[in-house]
Amino acid sequence: MRMRISFSFCLTFLIIVSNPMIAQAQGREPGPSAEPQQPGPQPEPQQAQPQPLSPVRIAFRGREAAVPPGTKLRTALLLSGLTPHSEGAVYINCRGLGSCGTCAVEVSGAVQPAEWTTAERLRLNFPPHSAPGNRRVRLACQVGRKRWRGARVQALRVVTSRGV
Repeated sequence: MRMRISFSFCLTFLIIVSNPMIAQAQGREPGPSAEPQQPGPQPEPQQAQPQPLSPVRIAFRGREAAVPPGTKLRTALLLSGLTPHSEGAVYINCRGLGSCGTCAVEVSGAVQPAEWTTAERLRLNFPPHSAPGNRRVRLACQVGRKRWRGARVQALRVVTSRGV
């Protein structure tokens, strides 16, 4: 009796068996790797301990919150029980895509990215914002995409269609 195994099945099986992330998630040792193993004692690799980045402190609407570095400002505010959205846009907004502009806030302090993103350039140059001269007005969903490096966002205020 001949057994027929398709090429795609074999390829899928090899990927699953040899992928260390999948193996670790399943609680087993990863399969053979593509790297040749050298016999004999091997020197221990230097384990450089990554320096933990200090949490970012955010002051917003009279409340202060500490969030892990790398968190988007919009996400950090929502997790802290605050909303960056203006007026009635709490329920109707773009959910962080940067297209609606309802999460526009004025930021004091160093944040990353320091310059406006493409989404911010497109959205903040139109009403109700029209703020090309004020680079402190940012979309909360676009701030913090990169690591904040422990910067402190000192003060935020929501920018609404009425100005503040």
